[in-house]
Parts: sequence; structure tokens; C-alpha cells
Amino acid sequence: MTELDRNIAEGIKSHFADVVLEARVQRDLRIVVTVEKEHILEVARYISSEVGFDHPASVAAVDYPMQGKIEVVYYIWSTSKRTFLALKTAIPRAEPKLNSLTPVWSGVDFHEREIYEMFGVSFTGHPNLRGLLLQEDWEGPPPLRKDFKLRTKLERG
Repeated sequence: MTELDRNIAEGIKSHFADVVLEARVQRDLRIVVTVEKEHILEVARYISSEVGFDHPASVAAVDYPMQGKIEVVYYIWSTSKRTFLALKTAIPRAEPKLNSLTPVWSGVDFHEREIYEMFGVSFTGHPNLRGLLLQEDWEGPPPLRKDFKLRTKLERG
């Protein structure tokens, strides 16, 4: 674990003591920050402008049906500090809404659209929230949720 990574994690945690649930160094060059969903945009703006995380590498989602939540993880790289940060939050599975981080990093546009389509997460404030990968006439639940059932040819009629 590098001193830079430790300082970044501690700085984020102290700046957002009331909304950051966790800020730790997972391993060298990997910081994990978990925030309350209502504050993800505020924390993202801070880590972009004040800490220097400028390149969104990816966005992922994980469905936890038994816990009633979907976890959304933004993987952000700092090109100047040459370190990586995972910004995580959990949202209720029954009401999967989250503020879009496109105002902070425009590069998350397609990633959020994919999560919208595949997990059913609606990103408030996204400039172009529409399908990306599935056929336009897709009818059915989000296919990457764990309770998704693939219909057989007989069930389709």
C-alpha cells in the first residue's frame, strides 16, 4: 500500500465523514470508497476536481437479490497520480435510481446506459438514457438481474 493511496483514502473519508461509509486501500494502486447513494454525485465531483481522478475506466453493477440491493461501482483512474479508485454505492433493488455521474465524467455515458438496460438502474440526469445493447423491441426484465429467467422456444410461442 502506497502512502499516496493511504493519504487519498484518508482525505476523502475526513472530508465526507458523514456520507462516506468506507474509504480504504484495497491493495497497491487500488482505493475503494463506498458512499451513500444520495451523495455519490457530490463525492464524485470532489474526487474529480480536488483529488484528480480524471479518467473513468469502467462502471459495473452487481445484483444482490437476497439483500434487496444493486451495487454500482465506478472505476476511475487518476492519470496524474497513476492510481485507481473504485467508487461504490448500493441502491434498493425495488427502486433502482441513482444520480448520473455524466456531469462529472462524460465517459461514463455508455456504461450507465448499459447498466440501465441490463440491470434496470435509472440514472437521474443522464443526457441520453436509452437502450444500448438489446434489440429495440426487448420486452422483459433486465437480463443481468439474477432472477432473470430465459424463456424457452416453447414458452415464447
